[in-house]
Amino acid sequence: MALLDVHFFSQTLMNQAAVSVLLPDEGEGPFPVLYLLHGISNDHTHWIRKSNVERYAAAHGLAVVMPSVGRSYYADQKVGYDYFTYVAQELPQVMGAMFPLSQRRADTFAAGLSMGGYGAVKLALNYPERYAAAASFSGCLDLEGLIGGLTAQGLAAQPLPDKLRRGAEELKRALGSREEFTGSGNDLMGLANGIDPARCPALYLSCGTEDPLMGCNRSFTAQLDQRGIPYTWFEGPGGHDWDFWDGQIRRALDWIAEEGGAHGDHTR
Repeated sequence: MALLDVHFFSQTLMNQAAVSVLLPDEGEGPFPVLYLLHGISNDHTHWIRKSNVERYAAAHGLAVVMPSVGRSYYADQKVGYDYFTYVAQELPQVMGAMFPLSQRRADTFAAGLSMGGYGAVKLALNYPERYAAAASFSGCLDLEGLIGGLTAQGLAAQPLPDKLRRGAEELKRALGSREEFTGSGNDLMGLANGIDPARCPALYLSCGTEDPLMGCNRSFTAQLDQRGIPYTWFEGPGGHDWDFWDGQIRRALDWIAEEGGAHGDHTR
């Protein structure tokens, strides 16, 4: 695999953008492509630095595009920049012009951890015609439920902890008020409620049994169950950490190769 450190001027962000790209060094392409998204305290380098994704992707002849979006929640921010438009629209166009990447839906996938898991599922549910499959590891998939739980914890402790207060302010800058968020393109629960199950990309969802985000994963899968949307689910020992995520990216890439992103099931 070739590892490329790409910097270009984003017309959407009106700023320099940084992307790490893994490209197969055998074959001519166009190559199937995975858009692999980082978590809230990471950047575009962390999947390379903390996991064995290069080795796993090489086994499948898969190109991997890893953008950096800061603490944006992969959103067109209410106060800030249009990061969702950047990742969903501009990034695939720029990467496709630079590298021999397939433009076929059947060859296009998204995955991520934590905030990136939320971003990957958001891409798939907003643009089901573009993605064959999406994978989330420890994703914050029910943000409204997560915010409600954190708020309840914070109100039980007076004064409100600084970290929790900053997090709430950050979410509001990115996603707006609760009223603006609910039912919007940022609301995965609402998106799952509205999508035609027959059009939904294949979903691989996982969370460690010791992960504090297990609750919002369970509420999201309950919504999928209610709507009859198929998915593959994995839970096992692990927390919100790279030991769990490294195993999950390997498992998800094997799942994409074996299932072809064609369907999901409720395996554990």
